[in-house]
Amino acid sequence: MHLLQIDFTKVPVWIIIVVLIVFIALLAIAIITGREVSFWPPKIGSKPEKGKEELPVPIVVTYPDQPIVGVDKFLNEAIQVESIRKQTLDLINELKHLKTSKSSLFQEAISIDFSEFLSEVKNWTRSSVKIQGSENDNFLIKLYRSANQSVFSTCIMDYFDAWKSDFGKKLLEAHKNNKQCKTTRIFIFHAEEDITEEAKAMIRKQRDYDVIPMILVDELNEVNDFTIIDQGEVIGLTNEMKFGKRLTTWYFEEENQTKRFLNLEEILLNKAMPVT
Repeated sequence: MHLLQIDFTKVPVWIIIVVLIVFIALLAIAIITGREVSFWPPKIGSKPEKGKEELPVPIVVTYPDQPIVGVDKFLNEAIQVESIRKQTLDLINELKHLKTSKSSLFQEAISIDFSEFLSEVKNWTRSSVKIQGSENDNFLIKLYRSANQSVFSTCIMDYFDAWKSDFGKKLLEAHKNNKQCKTTRIFIFHAEEDITEEAKAMIRKQRDYDVIPMILVDELNEVNDFTIIDQGEVIGLTNEMKFGKRLTTWYFEEENQTKRFLNLEEILLNKAMPVT
């Protein structure tokens, strides 16, 4: 095939993501409609003509006989596509015999869920990914362990209790074990009277884990909880933290976000005070 002779290593990432979205879209159609689908080349089987009864046609999923240079490499590295292929087949086997698969309400619900998924995937084209819950916690710990130069972060009052949890202890251990990294954390208070001796004792404890702790009063609640890894190589903005589940938007080498947060870091450092 001529396609396999093309150098896909030079294909822009957005094109690769479009290929992935088409793959998922065809799968969704297969699950909902029961039509035969071939993923390469993309093809959807026809519906039977009106008035003609046909036996249900099983869903047939086919893949390229050989990896597509560049495309398969990216998908395997980014989302472990081989594992997803197996999960896809398992999903189809579970769904295709469900009675509810013919329900229009069920199909509508799948369509809504799928649209939300596509919205999340769109974030990838902006070098951004949202991660929630324990996976997000583990990702943050990994970043702190592997940072090469620096970690700068803020911690707003709403999240102070996290340092009493196992998760907080793991974060501090990650700082302490990463000897090549300078770590600075600014604790954000709403008012001067909130800076109690108990709060200051908790903050001072960060020094035992090679963290430089500072304090800042933000009466207007303008400062968010965020982390900057290695001068903006990775930036994490905490969007929500309820019932122990943290949702973070992560940016990877995104120029606009890097400028924005490095500028904010400089402003906060000039205003913050050392812990006494």
